Amino acid sequence: MKSIRTFLILSVVATLILFNFVAAIQGYRSSMSEAEKLFDNKMLDTARLIANLHVEGQVSNISDDSTIAFQVWKEKQLVAASSNAPDKPISALQPGYGYINFNNNRWRSLGYFDRNQQVWITLAERADIRFLLAENVILKSVYPIRSEERRVGKECRSRWSPYH
Repeated sequence: MKSIRTFLILSVVATLILFNFVAAIQGYRSSMSEAEKLFDNKMLDTARLIANLHVEGQVSNISDDSTIAFQVWKEKQLVAASSNAPDKPISALQPGYGYINFNNNRWRSLGYFDRNQQVWITLAERADIRFLLAENVILKSVYPIRSEERRVGKECRSRWSPYH
């Protein structure tokens, strides 16, 4: 009788743990997908902003190790670019998102055509940085209690310290 009870309790606990694990994985995947959409929308806003800046030549205040690169193309001629952008188009001169490798990194790229200015904007953000940002935010939301407990615990210890 005792072994059946133990078996049933362990089975229920194992099922609950498995269910929570699967739910956490699903939540993580869903959140990463949402973060990707947010970053892509930010890229589109940045491309629209660049299209309206009227820059020409090489922009030198964006360093080679920057996490963003851009180009402005007019009639298949490169008219402006960040200093870390390659000489060829970052992405095909067609609208949409993709991935590309240059400067020893993987980049999320965007091709955007501005009808008012009649220019193509090619924009890229480092994929590894996007991933780290999204993952840090998502993991903090998955484990918020642990970090909050640490913060509160430190406050309580410092408040009740005899040397305080």
